[in-house]
Amino acid sequence: GYCLGSTAQYAEARAWHERAVAEAAQGDVHGRIDHASLGRSLHHVGYCLWSTGQYAEARPWYERAVAEAEKGDVHGRIDHASLSISLRTGAACLRKLGEVDLASEWERRASELTA
Repeated sequence: GYCLGSTAQYAEARAWHERAVAEAAQGDVHGRIDHASLGRSLHHVGYCLWSTGQYAEARPWYERAVAEAEKGDVHGRIDHASLSISLRTGAACLRKLGEVDLASEWERRASELTA
């Protein structure tokens, strides 16, 4: 999915990222979910939608991406850089939807993570 997205083949990339979401949501052989990985896959689906101007459709993917990233990996470790990226890109999406106050809140949270 990433390679397709990097060449602006967003519809095809989205399908692969959605498959990755489905797989990550199932967890490993012990049923443990790597929420950080799931969050990255959710982010990529949102990005594919955002990149084609489908902002309303992208919003819930970013919201889910942030929620999963905040849970961390299977050991609870949070990747602050990845979470910050989802917050910033989600904020850009929210701005496109006219949700300026919420976008500002997401940007503030992202800035705190990278400060």
